[in-house]
Amino acid sequence: MSHIKKLPIEEAQKIAAGEVIERPANVVKELVENSIDAQSTAISIYIEASGKGLIRIVDNGTGMSEEDAKICFLKYTTSKIGNIEDLETLTTFGFRGEAIASICTVSHTKIKTKNKKSDAGTEFSIENNTIANKTTVSCQQGTDISVANLFYNLPARLKFLKKDETEWRHITQLFQAFCLSNTDIHFKLFRDENLIYNCPPTQDIKNRCAQVWEHTQGSQILPLAENRNKEYQVSGAITHYHYGRYDKSCILFFVNNRLIRNNKLARSLLKGYEHALYYGKFPAAAIFVEVDPSLIDVNVHPRKEEILFTRPRSLEILIQNSVKQTLELYVSEQIKTNPAQQNSTFSNSISQAQSLPQHNNQPKTLYPGMPQATFSSRPTEQPIRMKDSFAQESKTNNQPKEENLSISPETSSDVHYEIIGQYKRTFILIDRPNGLIVIDQHSAHERILYEEFLEKLDQNVATIALAFPQIISLSTTDLKILTPYLDLFKNNGIVLEQMGEGKLAVQATPVHLKNVSIQELVNETIGFITESQGLEHEDIRTILLRKLVAQMACKAAIKAGDKLTTEQMLKLVENLKHAKNRFCCPHGRPTSWLLEHHEIEKKFKRDYKQAAWK
Repeated sequence: MSHIKKLPIEEAQKIAAGEVIERPANVVKELVENSIDAQSTAISIYIEASGKGLIRIVDNGTGMSEEDAKICFLKYTTSKIGNIEDLETLTTFGFRGEAIASICTVSHTKIKTKNKKSDAGTEFSIENNTIANKTTVSCQQGTDISVANLFYNLPARLKFLKKDETEWRHITQLFQAFCLSNTDIHFKLFRDENLIYNCPPTQDIKNRCAQVWEHTQGSQILPLAENRNKEYQVSGAITHYHYGRYDKSCILFFVNNRLIRNNKLARSLLKGYEHALYYGKFPAAAIFVEVDPSLIDVNVHPRKEEILFTRPRSLEILIQNSVKQTLELYVSEQIKTNPAQQNSTFSNSISQAQSLPQHNNQPKTLYPGMPQATFSSRPTEQPIRMKDSFAQESKTNNQPKEENLSISPETSSDVHYEIIGQYKRTFILIDRPNGLIVIDQHSAHERILYEEFLEKLDQNVATIALAFPQIISLSTTDLKILTPYLDLFKNNGIVLEQMGEGKLAVQATPVHLKNVSIQELVNETIGFITESQGLEHEDIRTILLRKLVAQMACKAAIKAGDKLTTEQMLKLVENLKHAKNRFCCPHGRPTSWLLEHHEIEKKFKRDYKQAAWK
């Protein structure tokens, strides 16, 4: 008896459908692309149960005749190509004749359509890729297609769908992409019979961004400086460096108006922001690439989400330079100078325009109410010398190295160190027998507070009730993403209560966050949850707790620009020595570096072997 069997055609079609249709957003993508190819000027999208219950797309495009409607759901039926050579000049979205067939295989589908030559429309009900019912109906020109009970006959695929909010987020991100790449189409998006987005046609990319992204983000959009080379032309819009998101969900690339995924293009965009965006933040961008269709391959992915380029590096450099040029022009406009007359580089221009905020210039204690000892106010005229036990100082050849701040009773030694002072009110300088230690005061304090906050998680946190609650505005989607995790905020002393549609009220904060904007902390948390959508709920909670504590430590820590007394610096160094992981802050940045003595001597051409400081 043979072990190899031929699958029944209906089972083979179900398996093949899984390559094209993984989730509701894939259905939306395929159907909307068909509507765009049909020259629609108005497209309405109706979603129920985040697409698991119903996906309905209504357009006013060219529609289909009864004859075309009868075969449109059959596999490999298409009006876009006639042979493989047509792929080289392809300008439409769908072309392989797989999408509608796959959708009809795993759902209950209805198609109602009419073209301008027909007196009446035709409606088909399709089950298991066969016409279950056909009627003649009165309708407007265009197509109305409904997809119900997605994966009803494919439970293995159904169980892998994510929570409703995750699936809805995928749909909204896709909807935003369609709006940005088709500004001449009137798009509407409904969720459970409620109108969520209404985006009339516009020729201004900034207006379109304001329609689909939050209004504060839309107001910070810059038109991208258009550039071209022999193969490519780029255009679009980006946010300026004052704006920063905590996830990459609003970085979108379009090639010949087709939404694609390409990590290398994303990295080239971020390189354009080098030295401009704060660490850990991301811009919003809609980048459009125009290229001869013969120079790309759009047929390398079943859902056509990835593209191969003949000369990818040329495109990456073009995008990077366009971003730099756009930001440079923005800086020039702000400081009223001619870019051609500027002597500074792009990086220096950005740095000057976006310098770190300066705090109170007077010496002060490190934020009263912190979970640590306050500093003595005794004036200190001379640098403090004291005994210490910095242990196991290893050497390096060419690079400054991270100082080992280990201390333990077993390895105590009589080694003196001298606090020289602050450099740029950001770094603490310590003179050691073997070199110069440079400590980042913010990173060091952040590490200290992070470990202290973690130790006190199970204890009652000292809070301050706000007489005038701080109001945080969120999109409906972001609020639903955050709601399951509000208890984590409360356990850390941040009491958030919902106030109507898309609003949270901050009723109380921990003492150490009394002067900190909770809005930014909330936005960072939403960004992390969005980036972690593939994890289980409990895994997200575990990681999120540490992320939240890390962000609280960051907000509460001293900042670059804070002036410290010598005793404050001394206390900070002492606390850092006793931290469990003293080498880096919770975000991975180093807290300290050692410039070894012989390396400094080499810079001045001194003979290290003779140690000749003369």
